[in-house]
Amino acid sequence: MAISRRLLLSSAFLPLLSGCAKSLVFLGEDTPSVRAIANVAASVAAGNSIKFVFDPYEQMIIKADTDFASKTGNFDVVLQYNTALAGYVRNNYIIPLDQIGDKAWIDGLSDRLYEKAWKEVGWYQSSTGEPAKPFGVPFSANTMILCCKRSLFEDERARSRYQTLHSKELAPPTTWDDFEKIAEFFTTAETRGVALQGADSFIYWEWANFAFGLGGGVMKKPFGWVSDDVTPLILTTDRTIKATELYLRLKQYSQFDQAGADFFKTDAAQQVELMKSGRYAMSIVWSDMVYNLVHGQVSWSSDYTFHVIPGPVSMLAGGSYYINRQTANRERVASIIRSLLEFKQQREMALIGLCPPRKDIYADDELRRTIPYLSAVGASLERGVYMLEAGPDAENIGIILSRTLQEMFRSGEVDNVAARLSAAEAEIRERRREILGSIRDKR
Repeated sequence: MAISRRLLLSSAFLPLLSGCAKSLVFLGEDTPSVRAIANVAASVAAGNSIKFVFDPYEQMIIKADTDFASKTGNFDVVLQYNTALAGYVRNNYIIPLDQIGDKAWIDGLSDRLYEKAWKEVGWYQSSTGEPAKPFGVPFSANTMILCCKRSLFEDERARSRYQTLHSKELAPPTTWDDFEKIAEFFTTAETRGVALQGADSFIYWEWANFAFGLGGGVMKKPFGWVSDDVTPLILTTDRTIKATELYLRLKQYSQFDQAGADFFKTDAAQQVELMKSGRYAMSIVWSDMVYNLVHGQVSWSSDYTFHVIPGPVSMLAGGSYYINRQTANRERVASIIRSLLEFKQQREMALIGLCPPRKDIYADDELRRTIPYLSAVGASLERGVYMLEAGPDAENIGIILSRTLQEMFRSGEVDNVAARLSAAEAEIRERRREILGSIRDKR
């Protein structure tokens, strides 16, 4: 793959990790999840020196891509999300799991992990007709869950008023129709019904909950990394259109026109800050950001409740340990990753911000009592499905859908959604034709 202009111009950001020849170097995004792993990793190093490099997401991508493309081998392991996996495999940057030994341990992962989540974030089919296989061991199993402000939902006057208006009890919504009703109900002079994520990419990821949750979506396929000429696009189906119309109607109940809140810069972190303000009744939050919402200086906050999102399905996401093909430390790296996936270490990480991929963590009664969002995350992973693109066309699809959704929010028009989605689908189809054709030409 040709090194991009951005990658070449950004080489100055890549630090020289001198003096680390005997250390194992892990690169990851600066999130509570990755810092939780780093905090526990030192205890399982068994004499190995481990260095973790944390960066904001965009800078982390630049460092990883630069190191992979230059074959420098500064990073033994990159903790990345499955959206990057297609490029890593096609460019032969990482080692598939069947080349790092201990086949029995790898085969046993399906029993210990949420298997669909693992296959979403760690597997890839390098070409049509070939079987998919694992290229990464998951370090997290993420999803999006519903967060409700307890004091608003439990206010007796609010409960009585909602009962009068809708002839039903005020409770966290289990249907998208109730979600909209509650968002409207809590939009007053003092409060807003929902905090949305309007920033680039985040708006597309959030919208996916509505689109897939109402039976529509982007494509019809089993996993995000599946990408071929016969995979049907479903952006213009009635269900996707109706879901998008619902999503746009939430604008009037959100932070869109509120002072001090820039809708189009609201990412997952900014959304958490909006919830902390106490003025928002609900949000659909990333599981790896909830720790920042509920964990204070002394104890867990009790002013939030957590639930699966409305509808029958939830999102599967997360990241994996991807082992650099240039590492000189395959066996040491594999040993540490195996140790980090043991129950004791996974439990410690869960307590400090990680959403672990092991199923038994979410069945642990003590942890469920201690971590207020754990049950909701586990239930979401159990019913999780593909919602986010992760093939070679993923970046382009994300750009097109983010732009389309932001344009619709800016216009304030709901009656032209079908036409907007039709234009987006046509653009995505053309870009996919170019990308998939280029891949075929290189074989």
